[in-house]
Amino acid sequence: MKFWKLTLLSICCFFAISATVLVASCEKDACTQLKCKNGSACTEGFCRCQTGYEGAECEIKTVNRFIGSYIGYNHCDALSPMLDTLDVYQVAEPNVVAFHLHNNYPSDVFQGVASGYDITVPDYTAGVSVRKVHAELSGKDITMFVERDFNTDNPGYKSVCTFNGSKK
Repeated sequence: MKFWKLTLLSICCFFAISATVLVASCEKDACTQLKCKNGSACTEGFCRCQTGYEGAECEIKTVNRFIGSYIGYNHCDALSPMLDTLDVYQVAEPNVVAFHLHNNYPSDVFQGVASGYDITVPDYTAGVSVRKVHAELSGKDITMFVERDFNTDNPGYKSVCTFNGSKK
C-alpha cells in the first residue's frame, strides 16, 4: 500500500512540475496587446509606423507638430532683424507641408517633407542661382534657414536669412 501511495504521489508531482514548466515556457505574443493604427504593422512587440506617423501605436501624425503660425524675427545678412510671421500648413498626406513668411520674400512658398523635428526642402535651382531651405522645430519654437546663392558662377553673391519664431 505504501508503494502505491509513493508512486501516486510521484506521478502527481511529475505532472504538476511538467505543467508549470510548460505554462511558464510559453511565450505570449506581444503584438496581441497593441492596436497599431494608420496602416502600421506589429513586429516583435512594436508597431512599425508608416511614413508620416509616430507613437507607440502610430496614432500621431508627425506633421501636426509643425502646423500653425509662428511669430518671430527674420534676420538676413547684415540687416537689422525684422518682425515676421511664418505660416506652416499641410498640402499633401501624410507629411508634406508648405510654409512662407509674411514680410520677407512673401511670394516665396517653400514646400517640404516633415519628418521627426525637421522639414526637408529640396534645393531649388533656376539658371545660375540656387536656393536652399531647412526648418527645425524645438518645442514650440521653429528656426528656418534660407540660403540664396544668386550666381553660382560668382560665389561671393549670396544671401543667408534665419527666422526664429514661436508658435502663437
